Formats: sequence, structure tokens, C-alpha cells
Amino acid sequence: MTDAPADPVLLAIEASQRELSVAVRARDGTVAVERGEGDPRESDQLMPAIDRLMARAGWVPRDLSAVAVSTGPGGFTSLRISIATAKGICEALSIPAIDVPSAMVAAQASADPSAQPRVEVALGSKGTGFWSTVLAWRDGRWHIEREGAVDSSQWTPSASLLLSDEHLPAGVRARTDEVGVRVAALQLSAESCLAAAEALWREGRSEDAMALKPRYARPPEAVTLWKARHGG
Repeated sequence: MTDAPADPVLLAIEASQRELSVAVRARDGTVAVERGEGDPRESDQLMPAIDRLMARAGWVPRDLSAVAVSTGPGGFTSLRISIATAKGICEALSIPAIDVPSAMVAAQASADPSAQPRVEVALGSKGTGFWSTVLAWRDGRWHIEREGAVDSSQWTPSASLLLSDEHLPAGVRARTDEVGVRVAALQLSAESCLAAAEALWREGRSEDAMALKPRYARPPEAVTLWKARHGG
């Protein structure tokens, strides 16, 4: 038996790309983290990682107040696995979910709001296009100002810091030097997902887990191929 927690206990899942991690605030106030090994698309890593995490942190499932999940844009399979897992846990425990856009996770992990209170995050880069999210820091958390698909030929700088992975279109990367925008490596972690989720929770930002949906930068390739083969 465990005592009921005085503060909300949020489980955070980050598996939007090709690395998996989960986090929760432990009983002593520190953040406990478990990371998967290898590509989460190829083996069942998520639930074992959650089991290990809860044991280390000193919680049991019924202690959870909500499950936060990084919802993309990201990989088709990784997002579906992480969101389906979050839905299953929330449904079994009758608790809400917290939808954390992956761009918010990246800003939380990589940007210092005192130095850069406005950042742009590039996700889902492919060819000359990517999904752009512009975030601003106010009232103690990152807020999304604008997001949407962008082609490199139409890109204009929206912040002095651009967070991206190695797939940022070459046309954008070349222009960043011209316009004085610093490009930093994209970082996504369950610790940052948890921090963002805790800020959202304090504002009452939770929802029915069944409403969770993946964010995709473009129609998933599996869907495009299916339509090409079967029509409609």
C-alpha cells in the first residue's frame, strides 16, 4: 500500500522520433527517467520502461494523476505506439491525458527563455519542406504562436534561434547564416515533456485521452501508399 500523493503525479512519454524515454517526478521530488534501447518501432520497449520507471520512482499505477505524451510531428509508428499506450493507461485508470506538442518539448529542452524568449522548431523535414512551429515564452511556459507546413523557398525567419535535426532543408540552412539565425540541434526528452506537462497541468490543460491525436507534418506515407493502391 502507498499513501495518496499530495501533488499530481504525471507520467510523461516522449517517443515522437526514434528514441524513447519516459519520466515521472519521484517521491523525493527528483525526476526519474527510463530510456528505451534501440528503435521503438522494432520492439516493445515502452511498457517495460514504464514499469521500471514507476518502481524506481516509488509509485504504483493508481498514484498517477494524468499521462502526458509528446504528440508530434514525428514518426508514424512511434507516435501511434506512444499515443495508444497513453490512451490505454488513462482509460484503465480513469485519468486524463495531457497533449504536449513535440515542438514544445524541444523548446523546453533546448532554449533558454531568458536569452531567447521566442524560438522556431523545425520538425518532419523532408525534401524542401518541414513543419514549422514558432513558440514564445510567457507566464512561465512556452506558448505556440504559429505552426504549419513551410517550403524552404517561402521560409522567412521568425526567431533568432531555430531548432532542427540534421534533415533541415539545405535552402533553409543556407539562409540562416545570411539572416543571422542560429541553428541548434533538436533535443527531445521525457524530462522536458514532463516539465512542459506540469506547466500545462497547473493551467488546467488536460483532456479525455480518447481525444489525443498524432500531429503529422504531412499525410503519413503508409496512408498515401494505401490510397494510391486502393483509391479514395
